[in-house]
Amino acid sequence: MAGIDESREFIPVRIAVLTVSDTRTLEDDRSGAVLAERIERDGHIVAERMILRDERDEIAAQLRRWCARPEVDAIITTGGTGLTGRDVTVEAHRDVYEKEIEAFGTLFTMVSVEKIGTSAIQSRACAGVAKGTYLFALPG
Repeated sequence: MAGIDESREFIPVRIAVLTVSDTRTLEDDRSGAVLAERIERDGHIVAERMILRDERDEIAAQLRRWCARPEVDAIITTGGTGLTGRDVTVEAHRDVYEKEIEAFGTLFTMVSVEKIGTSAIQSRACAGVAKGTYLFALPG
């Protein structure tokens, strides 16, 4: 498998991070904090970070706002990918996508099975592209 081409110039990606939760705040949002820390650790930029409730229309509206901003290259959401009635992040993402990256969910499940076994089927990670911005929905 090919690795990273070290001869190419590193260009940081500007990533917006959205935590979807009815109960978390920026002070106790561990998932969003870990994502932001790893983004910066790897030399990328956290363009913005926020928390929204599990409301499909609100999530989709924020994703669209970020997709319209040239200073946001990618968006990562965490939370709201499960199977309960309040988990609507995947649906909000799909409302925004121009194209879905179907293989991302499959690959995410394969990696998750190695870590958490068959519980991986309960997560609906997905990814897509809208307005030239890459969007990724990850479990919380």
